[in-house]
Amino acid sequence: MPQWHFVTGCRVARKRSALDGGSVYFRLWEGGTDRERRLLRALAGDPDIEPTSTAARERYGLGAPSTVAKALSVLVAREVLARGGPRYVFDDPFFRRWVQLSDATA
Repeated sequence: MPQWHFVTGCRVARKRSALDGGSVYFRLWEGGTDRERRLLRALAGDPDIEPTSTAARERYGLGAPSTVAKALSVLVAREVLARGGPRYVFDDPFFRRWVQLSDATA
């Protein structure tokens, strides 16, 4: 099999895998508040943001720093996000991809 077929096949498999978890991910998504969803969209699109910074809060409509901190702690407690050093990362990279690819981001 030529290398490019293998690489393309892997990309398709990853995309399908991300979407196959849809019902579980949909329940995670629907179980969150609007603010938590905005936060997840922000982190899915820009994993290097500092969610409590003024720039991020204004850009993504996240609200006050204390509200963002509360949403972050809830998402970490629900094991949706994990603390990765100074950043927050998706505990499940496929859920991150689901957020990026699904209609949930619309």
